[in-house]
Amino acid sequence: MGPSVEASPGGTASRPIASPVGPAASPVARRLFIFSLLAYLLLGGGRIASSDGHTMFSLSESLLAGRLSIPAGNGRIGRHGLLYAKADPGQAVIAMPLVAAGRATAKLLPPGPLRTFWPRAVASTMNAFVGAAAVVVFLLLVRSLGYSPQTALIMSLGLGFSTSLLPYTKSFLREPLLLLFLLLSFFELRRSKLRHGAIAGGAFRAGLWLGAGMMVKATLALNTPLLLGYLLARPGGPRAVGGRGVLSFLAGPAAAAGLLGVYNAVRFGHPLATGYDPTVDNFSTPLLVGLYGQLLSSGKSIFLYAPLGFAALWGFAGLARHHRAEAVTAGAIVAMNVLFHAKFASWAGEGSWGPRYLVPCLPFLILPAAELWQSGRTARRRAAALALVLGLLVQVGGTAIYFGSYMRELGEYPYQRNFSDPLFMVRSHFVPNDSPVVGHWRLLLRNAALFASDERPRLKPRPELAERLPLEDTDHDQLRYVLDFWFCYPVYAGIPGRVVAIPVLVLVALTVWAGVRLRASARTGDPFPGVCPDEG
Repeated sequence: MGPSVEASPGGTASRPIASPVGPAASPVARRLFIFSLLAYLLLGGGRIASSDGHTMFSLSESLLAGRLSIPAGNGRIGRHGLLYAKADPGQAVIAMPLVAAGRATAKLLPPGPLRTFWPRAVASTMNAFVGAAAVVVFLLLVRSLGYSPQTALIMSLGLGFSTSLLPYTKSFLREPLLLLFLLLSFFELRRSKLRHGAIAGGAFRAGLWLGAGMMVKATLALNTPLLLGYLLARPGGPRAVGGRGVLSFLAGPAAAAGLLGVYNAVRFGHPLATGYDPTVDNFSTPLLVGLYGQLLSSGKSIFLYAPLGFAALWGFAGLARHHRAEAVTAGAIVAMNVLFHAKFASWAGEGSWGPRYLVPCLPFLILPAAELWQSGRTARRRAAALALVLGLLVQVGGTAIYFGSYMRELGEYPYQRNFSDPLFMVRSHFVPNDSPVVGHWRLLLRNAALFASDERPRLKPRPELAERLPLEDTDHDQLRYVLDFWFCYPVYAGIPGRVVAIPVLVLVALTVWAGVRLRASARTGDPFPGVCPDEG
């Protein structure tokens, strides 16, 4: 069957859409992945600091040993009096190869703190790979909608480096995985829409990706009806999709629900017992408070941490004009996730950089911004460029300073109040002068000056301490004064800077080389054969 026809963004003419192929067909996609991965590795923290990350790492180790229980962490006592992680197991399963590789290669290192910390350092790179993959999938999605190669590349770099995805690639949290799986599910449905006669196969793959995301966090299932609606909204409607297409899509989420039920029953004796405490992990936040916090507050507004999303509001009408089903689905995914998490007791996803639970929605939030860049109008393109620059500046602060350090600086960590308390984290959430967007930059300037002087912190790692922050008690407060890069921590521990500089310079050189190659390939012809409109 021949190619389909869709409206061309930024114009009125219709153009044929070729059948999409995988990312491997595009040199730009491969080079974008390499550049993003190297940049993320360069900016990484080389540690697992969050309590959720510590728990998932412990679960990966337990799974490698053939156990479901964990020795410590964010868990709940279940069957046989053992402690089980509250979170769903998908992230821990995906991280198992990295954890195993870290443990195997640690044996090659000399005895000391580095050998002890090495498995965690290796595992902490997981989200660098995940983030780089997400950037590439977004590139292909934007291009499949008929936008130019330059627009697709700019938007994908915007997602990767001008939104809160960037700091989360340093973390061992599950939000980047959720973003990738949700984006992959949507992209598979988009590809199947362009491939007439391949509905069931594309729907099945989309369902598998969504199911994989549910294994990471079951609440990703909330997006199932929205994606199913997008599947049914293709030309020809439900009749063209048929029962086979619907069942193909639902197979992945159904399988994930079944596996999670078995996992829960093994741990807690009931398929619906997740381990979360309903008296704490409840939906007690007033709706307007949660909506205001996620959308308009000075400390947690999604538009502060992804300014490109604010610019995208002006591009939504254009996207809807050319791709109504895609625009409505993207908007619905953002709206549904905002509404759902607005009622959650910990609506801000503490402790985190920005509204953590909205990170999986970032591609859908910024997608309409492609219209501004594509329009060719100077004012609109400048608005999009300004949003990109502002977003990058915001992420610099969030990347250089760990969010826990700023919480300590404000005196809001260790937590002094319960999530249900109206004054919980009130300064960082609602006081403009204490907004993390500003506060992280203050700490960055101060801590950078300290790092360059003899007044930098001196940390004494204690590998024998079975804690997520194995430091002397007197060192915990010094974490407020550190720069959160993997190459800074050895210097804080007393290793000469000239020794650390060698791998840093190598990685910088590789990143620059990858960036030059990416720029060169993006300038030569149409770098996305088979995934985009035929412009010839």
